[in-house]
Amino acid sequence: MVIPHFLAYPLFTLKHSYFLLWYEVVKLMSTKQHLTSLGFTTILTYYASLNKSMSPNISNAFPDVKGVERKKSKSS
Repeated sequence: MVIPHFLAYPLFTLKHSYFLLWYEVVKLMSTKQHLTSLGFTTILTYYASLNKSMSPNISNAFPDVKGVERKKSKSS
């Protein structure tokens, strides 16, 4: 119920770009792609793109993972 609402009524802040990253993760998980190496790495790239980025422990464990470019919010 949350996803259709925010797709129909998108946020006008940076939270919109975070929502889009989260939505991509949900889609990967719904098709069980997160269980593959590529899917897991893709999720980590989204995680690295969030405001606070990855925790030091995860950054050390996956040093080659870089964030993806976030989509701009409608207010930008």
